[in-house]
Amino acid sequence: MITLIRWYRMKAREIKIKLALYRMIEKGVDYIGANADELKKLFVHELAGALHNAPDEKK
Repeated sequence: MITLIRWYRMKAREIKIKLALYRMIEKGVDYIGANADELKKLFVHELAGALHNAPDEKK
């Protein structure tokens, strides 16, 4: 049987892990929002390079 103190420590640890995860997600979203134009340019550049270097289909 779990004692009240062990239960409290277990729940506190779960809450800390969830808060850390939410903080990482929030920082990632903020970074993407702040650098949206740069990330779009990088994405388009990489996509164009991948399409340019893709092997041609031969019929």
